[in-house]
Amino acid sequence: GVYQNGELKLRGIEIRRSDSPRFVQQVQQQMIHVLQSCDTLEQCDQNVPRILELLQRAIDALKEGKVVFTELVLNRRLSQDPLQYEKADIGAIASQQLISQGVVLKPGERVQFVYTHMKSEIPTERVRAFALLDGNCSYDVEKYAELLVKATESILIHFGWDYERLSDFAQLQEL
Repeated sequence: GVYQNGELKLRGIEIRRSDSPRFVQQVQQQMIHVLQSCDTLEQCDQNVPRILELLQRAIDALKEGKVVFTELVLNRRLSQDPLQYEKADIGAIASQQLISQGVVLKPGERVQFVYTHMKSEIPTERVRAFALLDGNCSYDVEKYAELLVKATESILIHFGWDYERLSDFAQLQEL
């Protein structure tokens, strides 16, 4: 929402979430800025192509390897002792990677990681703890593109652009 003084009221979107990567937040902020410059709903609708262009440019930057790891970091708060997780949850995987390197972690602490290969059958290849990133690692373009599409959906859902339509536009299946 927008107050009469032009200040934004943002709730429930990626830009407000502490676990969203900075890159996704920055792209969503640019999209909001496009809408913020509009005075009418019709103007907002007319600017949807500009927002879609921002989405496409962001995905292209991912594909071209132009996004630095520091912009792709996600955060998860550990709800229990990292060794007590029964599922291969992404936060658990990253925390167990850190523990294997001698880091002591407790419930309530935050773990930072990057998506590396989410479709891997080997859980430890799906994410990499940020502190353990090295030159032998790449990020999962498809997963980050999905996050961008979800962030775009948060902005454009009321203009008829749901996740499926945005995925088709972004050609997620081809990544």
